[in-house]
Order: sequence, then C-alpha cells, then structure tokens
Amino acid sequence: MPQWYSRAPSPENPHPYRFAAHKPTSFEPGDSPSAPLPPLWAAQFFPFCLALTVDEAKTTPRMRSVAEDMEGAVAVCGGRFVWVFKFEDHLPDDDLLDPLFKFTSEDQCEDFTCLTWGLDHTTCVPLLITAGKSRVIRILDLSTGSTRSLIGHGEPILSLALSPTHPHILASASEDLTIRLWDLSVPPPPHTAAKRTFQRGGERVGELVAVLAGAALGGHKSWVVSIDFHPTLPLLISSGLDRQIKIWRLPPLPPVPSSHSPSPPAPNAKPAEEFYPLFSSDEIHVDYVDCVAWLHDDLFLSKGTVDDHLALTRWTSLSSYFPSPSSPTQPITRTEHLARPTSEPHAFQILSYHPKPPSPVWFQPFTVVHHPFPSSSKDASTTALIYLPTSTSPPQIHILPFKSLRPAPLPPRALCRTTPQLPPTLLERAQPTLDSDDLGTWVLSAEEEEDEELGEVTLRGPAVSLDGRWVVGVGECAGKGQEGEKRGWVGVWRIAGGGGRD
Repeated sequence: MPQWYSRAPSPENPHPYRFAAHKPTSFEPGDSPSAPLPPLWAAQFFPFCLALTVDEAKTTPRMRSVAEDMEGAVAVCGGRFVWVFKFEDHLPDDDLLDPLFKFTSEDQCEDFTCLTWGLDHTTCVPLLITAGKSRVIRILDLSTGSTRSLIGHGEPILSLALSPTHPHILASASEDLTIRLWDLSVPPPPHTAAKRTFQRGGERVGELVAVLAGAALGGHKSWVVSIDFHPTLPLLISSGLDRQIKIWRLPPLPPVPSSHSPSPPAPNAKPAEEFYPLFSSDEIHVDYVDCVAWLHDDLFLSKGTVDDHLALTRWTSLSSYFPSPSSPTQPITRTEHLARPTSEPHAFQILSYHPKPPSPVWFQPFTVVHHPFPSSSKDASTTALIYLPTSTSPPQIHILPFKSLRPAPLPPRALCRTTPQLPPTLLERAQPTLDSDDLGTWVLSAEEEEDEELGEVTLRGPAVSLDGRWVVGVGECAGKGQEGEKRGWVGVWRIAGGGGRD
C-alpha cells in the first residue's frame, strides 16, 4: 500500500497526524501556571539514531545504547534556555512536554536563536550546540551537563549547521556577514594555545578552520541568515538580508578523526579564508532570503520574505566544478575559484515557483525532509516534503510534497499578478521545465482551548522526527488585548493512534 506522502493531498488521502499537545506557559511544574515561555526560535530532533546502527558489523553496544536513548529526543531553544524532550509512542499527550534536560545561560541578555546536534567523536556522547545573541557557540554535553564554548563572531549568530560528510565540522553564520567553520574534534588546548580557541563559562574546545567572508568582494553584504551543507560535495549554500544566495566551495577539511587518533591542533596555522563564492545571485527573490536548502546535487530551494512563494532553482554550473556530480574533483585553484558575474545567463535556472501562505514576519525557515522515512521503507525512490510554518490563529504547518523533486510550476503570468516587482530577467528564467501534477498541500492545524487568551501565533522552522512520527512547531504568540505580551509557543503533532487516542 502506498505511503500517504507518495500520493497527492486530497480528502481521500489526508495526512496521518493529529494535534497532541502545546505549551504557551512554563515547562517547569514548580513555576507559576501563568509563567510565560520566552519566544522560541528553533527545534531539532536528534538525527543520528539511524547512522549509529545502520551497519551492524560496526555498531558497538555504546552506539546502540545512544541510539535507543536518543530516539524521539528533540531540542527547543529560546531566550536563555534550551530544553530537551523525549517523545515515545506510549506517552499520553499530557506528558509529552515534560522536559528531560534544561540548560540556562548565565548571561541574562542571551537569546538562543539556533541549534543543531552533534556527537563526540570518541565517546558517542550526544552534544547539543546552540548560539544566539551573545555571539558565543555553546556545546552542551548531555551526559555530564558540562558546557564548552566557541567564540569568534563579532555579532549575533543566526544559523548553525553540521557537515553530513565531516560530522566534526560545524558551520556558523552571523550578523557580522561571515560564515565560520569549526573543527569540534580538536581537544581542549593548554593555556598557551593559539587564539583560535576560546573560553567563557566552560571548557575550551574546537578550532577555527575557515572563514567565508568578504563584503567588499564576493561575500554577503548584510546578515547571513541561513546556511546548508551539500549532502555529498564540499559545498555550502548561504542566504541573507542582502537578497543574495551564494554557493561556496569549501577548503580542504580535516579528516574525520578516529577514537585512537584525535585531530591535534595545528599551532600557528592560519584559518583558510574564502572571499569568492562559486555562485552568487540576488535575482531569485526580491527581498530578504531567510531560508535556503539543498534538495539534490544541483537543486536548491529558497524562500523570500516579501514574495509569496518558494523558488526551486538549478545551479547550472555544478558540472564545471564537479564533472561527476557525486564525486569531488581535485581542489579548485584560486584562479578557478573566482565568482561568476550574477548577470551570467547560464549560472542558474528557476525551475518553478510554489505559492506559500503570506506572513508579516521575516524569519520563518522551512524544513526539508526526504521520504520514505528510514524505518518505513527500503524503496530507493524519495519524495521531498517541505514543512512550512505560518503566522495564523490557530497555528498551522503546511506540508508541500515535491514528489521525485518534480514540483508544480507556477506560470509567469501568475507571477506577474502576485509579485509585479519581479525583474523581467527573472520572469524569463522562470519558465516551467518540469512536468508534474498539482500535488497541493497538507495542513497541520493546532487546536485552541476555549479559555486561552492567545493571539496570532508565528511559527519558526518545524522539526520532524527521523521516523516521521512526530512534528514539533515552535514560535511566539501575542496575548489578546491591548497589553498582550509576546511569549513562546510550542506544539506537537503525532501520528494518529499514539498516546491512547484514536
């Protein structure tokens, strides 16, 4: 029987989720029932359970234990706080949002805006990595509760990403216009260590290995809001408030260290600097680009804040740098690495646009999930689902299916109606090139209780569990009335049938 996500949304093929729980007030049972949560910015499920156990021959008892302990674990951040919850099918709805772990920053002005998960390369201990307003990257060891830090950015940090091919490499993006790459495997250095390792409120860790920057040259000229590693190639895509989408060729990265030979720090070695991306364009969206993500070898999805659509774009120069799409070539030399002019007609091709719900806020990243879910099918074909948050009351998450990466194109004349300010060159490149049925969308909607005094809820990037059984939305809501104060909101959707309800 086909999976629900392999068929078009329709009354005959609804999504399988039901709204299970939400919290507009404190997670702590000892706090006042009316104590509000701070606005919440990000959520992410622990992503390594399958990777730890996929190869039975190499799976150790420790790896299997971590996978079992962390299955269904999700982290949420906002204000000075980071929480971790663990969802299990047998739990009733009322017990889902009881936190398993909580971290509170000593910095009263901290506001954690992004997070990602990591693993200690020697012990397999789960690491929770978070950052925000204080410009400090915090690395939380969930087994001991200890905190380690990375400092280097000059302004607040807006996005974090872990490399899928080098899981000890962390990327961070900031309002200081830079993207920084860190090697998390470098052990805590002695007191005489180079200045690339830092300490504040915890053990020192990590090494700065590269900086992607250069506002006066080819770098971003305003805040860098979103970053994403390519799934197989040494590439990173970024977007920001300058309307730019850039693709960077990463410098040679330190190899994955073994448990017996961790990567030693390289004294007096200067971090690599890259000022010229391989691709750069400000013609795909008309305003801030607050989210960008790879979908395939040369396909990426991006979202603008003013234009009411997502854009699916093909980077047409990939084969110039990587003749075999799945195999990196030799490192590109400096003369080959210069950015191509954004006016080059063959640098990119917009395959299609996809309408999205209008929103008054500028930062609402989407989440990409490739299906089938690992635990539900061994079929090699995939369907990309885009989980798109909204600003509505009650809050909603729209699920857009991209079956076999073949979305429904929006005709140029519709573009002219909805966004008349688009430049003519952009409209020329938006000609549909992929045939597909109009797949529509599924909508996850929250249920409001009658006694709640909540206004419109603005959701941020949703989190989806590895097996697809759970969806979490976080954000903020305004209380109704003239004195309504912004407060955090978190909601949980689960596959129908769990928790003792049909």
